[in-house]
Amino acid sequence: MRPKKLSAFRAATGLLMIMTNLGATATFADSSSRIHSYSGFSTSVLGDIRTVGMSGNELGDTYLSAANNPSGLAMTLSTIDTSLVQDSIQDSNIQNYNNIIKLSSIGAAVNLYPWGFSLGNIPTTIEGSANSQQIQAHEIRLGVARLFMNHRLSIGLSLNYGIAEEQDASSNPVADQKAAAIGATLGATFQLPERLLLGLGVTTPMHYSFNSIPDLGNPSFFQPMDTPFRSDLSLGWIPNRFVRADIRVSLFGTTSGAALLGDDSALVGNRMTLQPAAGFAYEFMDYPILVGTLYGGSYFEFSRIQNAPDRLHVTGGLEAKAWMLTSGFGIDSASGYFNFLFGIGIDVGLVLQYLRIIPQPYHAPYRHLLPSPFLNSDDGLPRPLVAHWDSHERDLDLVKIATDVPKNIKKEMKRIKEGKGALKLPKEPRPPEPNSEP
Repeated sequence: MRPKKLSAFRAATGLLMIMTNLGATATFADSSSRIHSYSGFSTSVLGDIRTVGMSGNELGDTYLSAANNPSGLAMTLSTIDTSLVQDSIQDSNIQNYNNIIKLSSIGAAVNLYPWGFSLGNIPTTIEGSANSQQIQAHEIRLGVARLFMNHRLSIGLSLNYGIAEEQDASSNPVADQKAAAIGATLGATFQLPERLLLGLGVTTPMHYSFNSIPDLGNPSFFQPMDTPFRSDLSLGWIPNRFVRADIRVSLFGTTSGAALLGDDSALVGNRMTLQPAAGFAYEFMDYPILVGTLYGGSYFEFSRIQNAPDRLHVTGGLEAKAWMLTSGFGIDSASGYFNFLFGIGIDVGLVLQYLRIIPQPYHAPYRHLLPSPFLNSDDGLPRPLVAHWDSHERDLDLVKIATDVPKNIKKEMKRIKEGKGALKLPKEPRPPEPNSEP
């Protein structure tokens, strides 16, 4: 069947949250002479509304959900996905619950059968202390994936360039250092019968080195930072274009000798930890100009912080798309933890389609309200998940699209000047032609 419509700016590209101060004031007592390194990693789920709402979503159907298993870029991604999101987190295990940690992600992914590609920026941690000290880390990830074995296997690899920063604003002048590290993520997805997807992702650890500054009031503030080894094993299910579900177990390695910024005695990551999770997405409303999707899930966070409690997280979300406008929210709640995402934006890809600047792909027949979640259908699924691909279908040719943009803009401007209009509402799609090929 034909690929699903472009999902540009699915999460959010406008207003995200009421702005609050980045960083926070800790309740822990700061050590006057620090001896431990820092942890550059958080076990809580971060990302867009779909990823957070599904408690992690290892299906790889968005840029952020493919971060820990890039093989999904070639197997499950529908054409194009772009993300610009901000997580606003309250976490009493790290700092005062009333203060908000803000983490921003941006990226894009594209499926160009039989390949998939992605590029973006993903935060991994941020902590603030009571005396104006802050640490943070993020990774720029470049991913690629390809299909093998007649669509049964997808292999993906991302190169991860990490940047960590440590800042001590209590010194005069303010002391600030940055460090870099390089890592990689290798992923594989194998397609079982009935569109069951077995996925495995492995991410290498990263080490950031910082130099001590003896002239500071606290010369031991600048310490190394580490992110641990990570492995994700998942089983996903995509019976149709309305439902996606997965279960996952993640294994996190150690960051021996690391401690919280706000409390040098609170060790972090001294033992390996597991994290089980499950999530689902259900497109409950599917009209030509109105689409609604519900997300839900849960994960159990075994704490990596010494003496901090383990936590059961409950996640959820809701997105509504009215023609080219998308809005929604995501929630992740646990004892002493809350993450809220709100997004409103424009599907730029859809605008370009209706302006005839890029081609408008076929959309499977609409199922209206509350489609059956157990329907076994190829309609609207990515090509690797379709048993028989119609021969008249065309895969997205990014090079041709790019070269045709000036010509298409010129044509559309001429149409507007002639009063023929633009941005026409979508019509009910035609059924696919019977001629097909494997």
